[in-house]
Amino acid sequence: MLARLRSVLGSPLGRNIFYLYLAQGANYLFPLLLLPYLSRILKPEGFGVFAAGQAFGVALIYLLEYGFSLVATREVARHRDDAYTLGAIFGGVFGVRLVLFFPALILAFVAYLVLPVFRGYPEVLLSAVFYFWSASLSPGWFYRGLEKMRDAALLDLVARFLAFWWILLLVKGPEHSYLPLVLNGLATLASSLFGSAMLYFKLPSLTFSWDNTWRFLLLGVRLLPFATVQAAYTTANPIILGLFVSPRELGVFSGAERLVRPLSGLLEPLSRAFFSRLVHVALLSEKEAHRLFLKVLFAMGTFSFGTVLLLELTAPYLVHLFLGPAYAESIPLLRIMAPALFIGSISHALGALWGLAWGMEGLLNRVSLFTVFLQLVLTTFLGATHGVLGAAWGVVLVSLLECAALIIGLLKRGKFPLGGY
Repeated sequence: MLARLRSVLGSPLGRNIFYLYLAQGANYLFPLLLLPYLSRILKPEGFGVFAAGQAFGVALIYLLEYGFSLVATREVARHRDDAYTLGAIFGGVFGVRLVLFFPALILAFVAYLVLPVFRGYPEVLLSAVFYFWSASLSPGWFYRGLEKMRDAALLDLVARFLAFWWILLLVKGPEHSYLPLVLNGLATLASSLFGSAMLYFKLPSLTFSWDNTWRFLLLGVRLLPFATVQAAYTTANPIILGLFVSPRELGVFSGAERLVRPLSGLLEPLSRAFFSRLVHVALLSEKEAHRLFLKVLFAMGTFSFGTVLLLELTAPYLVHLFLGPAYAESIPLLRIMAPALFIGSISHALGALWGLAWGMEGLLNRVSLFTVFLQLVLTTFLGATHGVLGAAWGVVLVSLLECAALIIGLLKRGKFPLGGY
């Protein structure tokens, strides 16, 4: 077994997967380690403003990049042996990054006028724009296209490590609600400049042209719906709630959400590990594919149900440990939102595993857009009428309706896996 593991990790693909998971782990670990400090030092009001600013920055990353970096990664992979073309690709994407800074400023100005949570905190919005711009300058996409996953992962790790220590040293009170965004941006910028400098010395020619800039802007347009779904799912709740609740209430809600949402990614390795196998088995025997899927569904459902049960039982202790005594109101919110993990695991299995294994991308896209629409409508309505409690129930209701939509879609196509085979 150990020899097999060493053989897998020793292969180029195995090493690439390891470094990708290393970066993914850092993206979960460092924010989790900072949560107890930031929630206490910023207090609920400052933490709420920070959470809204961070959500706005992440939304900018999804919306304004809208997939062109994925397309650029593909272009790098296609031309990895042509150094001059690689230089033109890098220059074109760098030009796009510079251009997108200006629409980000416009969106920040609109957010300041529309969202009450940012009134009196213009520095938070400007910090969010800086955070977006710094993140957009990262050359990680280029390294991934060259399959140099170690370099891409190390850039992420260095940025996370620097930001972690700078935040611990410099953020000292609620008046610093903008500072974590600035420090994250500075750490990312330093890492990005170093990574770009390494490319500058390796590539014989880095050429900038407006034609290339325009080309990459247009290439990503087809992925705009996907980027919109990602942005809404990841960032909508804090931004919408900022219309209706105080910064303190938003801090209480965001604290509970940050204890629940990251856990949804725990099943991703299991899902990815079985997806290729499920596709292969489905080509040979639908009955065997059904049996394999039921085993995976049982494993995912059991794990997620156990996680929900653990959250329900330990909610007071988790809130006290990670957020502090000032966030006691987060306890019922955490308990309300926890079942969404179990429902979401079932939806993920039905859609991203079973549905995609049978080539039902159309169904998955329609359900994703339907889910985002529901999230926007329900968060707005329930947040306006019932505040943070309504928004918490909205998270669960959206998960239920998404799962129901997938079940109905699979039943209509005669592919519902819990039927007879």
